[in-house]
Amino acid sequence: HHYKINRPEYKERNGHWDILNFPKEYRQNTIHAALLRTGKVLLIAGSGNNQDNFDAKKYDTRIWDPETNTIKKVPTPDDLFCTGHTQLGNGNLLVAGGTKRYEKLKGDVKKAGGLMIVHNEDPDAPKTIKAGTKFTGKKTGKTFVAKDPAVVERAKKVFDKKTGKFLRTEPGLDRIYVEAE
Repeated sequence: HHYKINRPEYKERNGHWDILNFPKEYRQNTIHAALLRTGKVLLIAGSGNNQDNFDAKKYDTRIWDPETNTIKKVPTPDDLFCTGHTQLGNGNLLVAGGTKRYEKLKGDVKKAGGLMIVHNEDPDAPKTIKAGTKFTGKKTGKTFVAKDPAVVERAKKVFDKKTGKFLRTEPGLDRIYVEAE
């Protein structure tokens, strides 16, 4: 099998996978990779699923050029661990998602946690949400506690473009990490 898959005609017809031996200083816990229109490969690690890296805002993204076998570090302002991507029609790459915070992964989890969408229906001002703010679900009556501060944008008034008549108010939205009380 090894002989067959390494024959030039097999590689030409089927492609080929290989293990890259990056120098130690360029190694990262790549969770996501994308072939760019330039032929270079974007390697995204973000925090590398490492709480210490996340807390220190140490995020890693690299571009590997297979033609020259060079690796370049790319500035990464947010944790892009666990992102997804799509190639846009113009050849650009859209990367979405990432890690907003780490949950406890050990057996000591006692409460459910996740992102809650919070609405601000006030068109006059944004709303500041402090860590510790409690929310009660409209449908279930369950209480959740915000674990991080957030600012929810003000609502936007929507008017008919032709008549100028007021149509509706669209709430400002933000995602806030909460835990069940």
